[in-house]
Amino acid sequence: MNIAYLACPYSHPDPQVEIERLETVTRVAYLLMQKEIYVFSPLTHNLPIDRLGRRGNWQTWRQFDHEMLSRCDRLLVLKLSGWEESQGVAAEIAHAQSLGLPIEWLEPEEVLTAV
Repeated sequence: MNIAYLACPYSHPDPQVEIERLETVTRVAYLLMQKEIYVFSPLTHNLPIDRLGRRGNWQTWRQFDHEMLSRCDRLLVLKLSGWEESQGVAAEIAHAQSLGLPIEWLEPEEVLTAV
């Protein structure tokens, strides 16, 4: 079974944008899994744990996320607004490249409307 790591931006000065990003990436993960495209979505996984008390930022989760990425077969980058400026997404892309993993780019509208 192939597993893809689903990266997208999260941090933003407006908390509502962060909420929307989390909801969107979780919905995309769900839709991909409905198509038997198995994904690990770090935001979907990490944020509930973070809210229980881990309280960190992307740097806090970096080692864990890179380990999870190293166990995946490819990187999917969900091109939500701000993805090009995201330090986390840039680091995930660089790590995937260092591992020789294929990288695919997903347009949110295409995934969300392809039901």
